[in-house]
Amino acid sequence: MTERDSLFLKKWEKHREKGKWKNILTTVLVFTVVFPLTILLLDYFFWKDEEAYNLEFFGRQVFIGVVAGFFSGFYSWYFNEKKYHRLKGTKSSE
Repeated sequence: MTERDSLFLKKWEKHREKGKWKNILTTVLVFTVVFPLTILLLDYFFWKDEEAYNLEFFGRQVFIGVVAGFFSGFYSWYFNEKKYHRLKGTKSSE
């Protein structure tokens, strides 16, 4: 086992202790805040589209952040668990 694999196992064991849904919800929260904020800042500093500053636009960005965060969180949990069990030599319970 490489050092990189050992570091992954340590890190992932800490994440696993929190549980699947807490990790997914954390990812959703990050996407829900970061995605709309990034769009808002890009719009303000570069695109200068004054019509984009409305509640409907912001709501769509938050919705996209929630959906993308959920899929990203679920995807990363699934593949990190798969890698974890492969490195540990155990079978996944999911």
